[in-house]
Amino acid sequence: MMEVELFGLFVPQLLLLTIVTFIPYWLSRWIFKRVGFYHWVWHPALFDTALYLVLLGLIQTLAKS
Repeated sequence: MMEVELFGLFVPQLLLLTIVTFIPYWLSRWIFKRVGFYHWVWHPALFDTALYLVLLGLIQTLAKS
């Protein structure tokens, strides 16, 4: 895994990707709440965790290419 220099401090790339992932995560949660999708979800907290991990994997894949 790569490290990124941020103001003289080396941080793992995964840390930056987790921070960036929060934007599409919160946006998708907001959309799902507005359309009533969570009414059909059995366990919302588990679904939110899986959604975050899927988005993180997608963003990490896009960042590598």
